[in-house]
Amino acid sequence: MPAERREACFYRAGARVRDTLDAADPTGDKIPIEHFVLVMQESRSFDQYFQALPQFGQPDVDVAPSSYGNADPSGEGEIVNPYLQADVCVPDVPHNWIAVHHQLAEGRMNGFLTAANPDGKRALGYYDASTLGYYYALANTFAIGDHYFTAVASPTFPNRMFALSASSFGHAKNTAPPPHDEEKTIFHQLEGRGLSWVIYSEGTTFEEDMYPRLHPEKGEHFRPIRRSSRLPLCQTRRSTCCRRSTASRWRAEGRFKRQRKSHP
Repeated sequence: MPAERREACFYRAGARVRDTLDAADPTGDKIPIEHFVLVMQESRSFDQYFQALPQFGQPDVDVAPSSYGNADPSGEGEIVNPYLQADVCVPDVPHNWIAVHHQLAEGRMNGFLTAANPDGKRALGYYDASTLGYYYALANTFAIGDHYFTAVASPTFPNRMFALSASSFGHAKNTAPPPHDEEKTIFHQLEGRGLSWVIYSEGTTFEEDMYPRLHPEKGEHFRPIRRSSRLPLCQTRRSTCCRRSTASRWRAEGRFKRQRKSHP
């Protein structure tokens, strides 16, 4: 039976999805999915948010080992290991093309601190459930990917373009790209299949800068963040920098309660 074979890791790369499902598993239009909600955030790494997740419900999650460290050549010099960050308002580390490649250091992963100097030590700081209770509750309730990597070792704009177009069209800077074929965005793909979509935002969106014709052509799809009783099939939500998020406000008010659900 497929269930027993999945448990035994019987299937290999290239196996067809329908061959790995039980006869009673829904497929195609029978899959009970009504909406896809994509929440786009940035400038924080998996380890910065979830380094402590093995101690808070997911012991097999893959995070940086406690022995991992970056050398700090400033001052007297020291090796800085991952540490629990007490400050909840920490600037992100530089993430332009040159800085990111310096951080990765051809796979040695030891340039994060020096690339972030002064005060580069913050690059090794992380939070646990006492600070990010909402996120840790989500990680213990739903699926989470601990091997999800950036599409391109570069800043925001190229990676946003990869998310929406599966390519940055050769653009590597954190600036609006030159004109290119906009019909390759996921939004046009959705429309081509008769599927609805909306971009919710608290202000101007990256999409308007990356695809200058998109907003004039599809202006009705750009809406302010608000409660809505009718959602499209696919929606993306963005928040403006330095505003307190709804999630953090709910956590402070004690309105989020952990719920365990069973998922196939």
